[in-house]
Amino acid sequence: MTVEQIQCLLTYLGYNPGAVDGVNGLKTAAAVLVFQQQEGLRQDGVPGPETQEALLSAVATGRMYTPVTENQASDGHAPDWWGDIRYFKRDEFRCPCGRCGGFPVEPQESMVRTLDEIRRRLGVPVSVVDGGGSGVRCAAHNAEVGGVANSQHLFGLAADLHSAASPAEMKAAAEEVLGHTGGIGLYGWGIHVDTRQGYARWKG
Repeated sequence: MTVEQIQCLLTYLGYNPGAVDGVNGLKTAAAVLVFQQQEGLRQDGVPGPETQEALLSAVATGRMYTPVTENQASDGHAPDWWGDIRYFKRDEFRCPCGRCGGFPVEPQESMVRTLDEIRRRLGVPVSVVDGGGSGVRCAAHNAEVGGVANSQHLFGLAADLHSAASPAEMKAAAEEVLGHTGGIGLYGWGIHVDTRQGYARWKG
C-alpha cells in the first residue's frame, strides 16, 4: 500500500494526516500513531502490514474516529471525569501554538489521573510546565519544539511537570504510581510522565 493510499484511508476515517501528497511526514506519522492507539496496535507511527490490515478493516466496518474538540468540551460534552480531578485543570494542558484551538486531542483520563495521584503522594504543589507544549501538542507545534514524531504529547498521553519537590522525589512518586508501565523522563527542571503502552525510562 502506498503512502498516498494510507493517507486517503486515514482521511476517510477522520484521522487528519494532512495533505494527501504521498509524503510520509510528521502529520501522517502522528495520524498513524493515533490510529494505532485507537486500534490497540503497537504504537510506532509506521504503517506496516498489521496497521494497513487494520486500516482496511476499519474502513470496511465503519470504525470512524471522532476526536473531542475544544468546542465540544466547552459546551458541556467534555468527559465528566474532570470533576474527580483534585489538583489539575484542563487548561493547564493546552497546546500553546495559538493556531490549533488548544486541544487537537483531549488530555487522556489515564494520564490525568496518574498525575493527580503523583501529586497526592508528593503532598506539595505540582504543575504542568508553562509554555513549550508541555501538555497536549498539535503536530505542527511538536515539530517546532523538536518533539519526536511519536511524542506521547500528540495523543494527550503526556505532561512535563515541575514542583516544589525535587525531580528525584517526583520521579520516585511517579515510579510508585506507574510501576512497570508508561514513560518517565528525569530532567533538571522536573519530570516527563506519560501513560504509553509499554515501558520507558530516561534521563535528560
